[in-house]
Amino acid sequence: MKRRQVLAGAAGLLSLTAGCQTGSSPESAPTSTGTTATSTTTSGTSATETTRATRTTVEPTVDTLAETPPEVEADCGDDLPPVEFADGESYPSAADGVELTVSDDTVAIGDDVTFALKHIGERELELGQKYQYNILRASDGGDWEPVYRIAELTTWTALGIRVAPGGGYEWPFTFTRDGLERKNGKANPPYVVCSPLEPGTYRFAFFGMVDDETLAVEFEVTES
Repeated sequence: MKRRQVLAGAAGLLSLTAGCQTGSSPESAPTSTGTTATSTTTSGTSATETTRATRTTVEPTVDTLAETPPEVEADCGDDLPPVEFADGESYPSAADGVELTVSDDTVAIGDDVTFALKHIGERELELGQKYQYNILRASDGGDWEPVYRIAELTTWTALGIRVAPGGGYEWPFTFTRDGLERKNGKANPPYVVCSPLEPGTYRFAFFGMVDDETLAVEFEVTES
């Protein structure tokens, strides 16, 4: 079991408003050229500021989630709120010129696995940050149970990231409790895993599409 100290006020469920979870205000996040930055107030409303570059294209790069563990020590004995996004019955793996894939359809506990979001369309588009992801496991009753819990109550920072055709995101993990935990940047909630990983059907989901679409890809997990 994890032996971590959760920050006060972390209890409660998460909700996403205008691309961000309600809660305390995030740290100031830099707005890169050609992105849309949305800040969230404590009341859950949002204010949007947009900067536009004179350039019309960006290079097709792949932005990879850093394999950095959370800095916050969380006590899993407390009632830490789960990351509840993408717990619906089904989601497509591709939409609006974007496709989500997994490096292997079957993953043993302890194996490395990488999830990838690729822009397969023909025109530049905007996506939310790579930190807007979740991993869930199908329960015996058919519900999708989040693997992740929030170690620190904060918000997701909504930025419109310009992505060229061929570009996208990658999320590399080792499929263990420690190997799935992530810091998630400066102004996004760090993720911890409080329950043992069990064999079964899982899904990786990205809920950062600008049009609020959620993409998900399923995979099987086996014993190590």
